[in-house]
Amino acid sequence: MEVFKEPQQQRTVDNEWKIDDHYHPVDGSGGGEVLVKWQGDVLVGKRQTDNGLEETRFRLAPGGESLTESIVSGSNVTTLIWRRQ
Repeated sequence: MEVFKEPQQQRTVDNEWKIDDHYHPVDGSGGGEVLVKWQGDVLVGKRQTDNGLEETRFRLAPGGESLTESIVSGSNVTTLIWRRQ
């Protein structure tokens, strides 16, 4: 579950991915299908969008204090770092 908090806004997103290297339907925002698999210690999700292939990569830091989420969609790259509270 992802919880986004901004000064005047909060949003929660809850996704479930099957990790079996096959495409599965995605419920909620974005829709479509996602393929999820492990590449070493990185969890990778790939989804076809109207703008092309979107790839999301999750890497847990040693010690588990933070999680880096990288999203590549077309020529755009977004990197989020989630820290344990």
